[in-house]
Amino acid sequence: MEWTNQFFDKTWLEYGFQLVTPEQTRSEVLFIEQALHLRPKEKLLDLCCGIGRHSIPLEEKGYTVTGIDFNPDYIKKAQASSLTLRTRPTFLQTDMRKLPFVNMFDAAICMWSSFGYFSEEADFGILKGLTKALKGGGRFLLEVANRDYIMRHFRDRDWTKAGRGYIMEKRVFYPDKSRMATTWLFAAEGHIIRKMSDVRLYGLNEIESMLVKAGFKISDRFGGFDRSRPSLETQRLILVASTF
Repeated sequence: MEWTNQFFDKTWLEYGFQLVTPEQTRSEVLFIEQALHLRPKEKLLDLCCGIGRHSIPLEEKGYTVTGIDFNPDYIKKAQASSLTLRTRPTFLQTDMRKLPFVNMFDAAICMWSSFGYFSEEADFGILKGLTKALKGGGRFLLEVANRDYIMRHFRDRDWTKAGRGYIMEKRVFYPDKSRMATTWLFAAEGHIIRKMSDVRLYGLNEIESMLVKAGFKISDRFGGFDRSRPSLETQRLILVASTF
């Protein structure tokens, strides 16, 4: 079984989504609108939408949003959270490696480091699938962790407060594969749940090359939602690209 199927379950729903504040989400949504130059009623695809953290506010702002995630529980929660909206996003249980769309979307987003979960070949396949799902000139925003920052400031473990409990991360980086293997401990009220993740980390040059090879052209790059430029001291990489 792939690690993603075991990791993204009710435990992550209870702990992981507590790591992001409503203010952070509002800031990210505004950044998405501006970076992608979104226009009213444009069709937007949200890859790995989770519980609709970005899909729902973007729909509320007047865009036509489709969110996909492989986890049926996350999709159900996203659907339930959007019931009171005048117009609702479409939420589909779909594997991002098997996108069923062709020439359908004006723009797409992949947020919160939801890229690098699989092999490099599979990651490339996801980007190729996106070029088919997007219309000609369709825009794509990809946000991932900056591998070069992580290596420069490597920490092998951290504790983080999350809701009513804590999350501990114990990390091992494999430079020959550029992958981070992490043991996660979710602790609350005397109970500890242990999980594993295995993520391919990318540097700026790698991710740009992969996007170009897949059929995108790079239009902008950022080192964070503050619109800083990417560097060894920026924790995030945000790339904006478009199809031809």
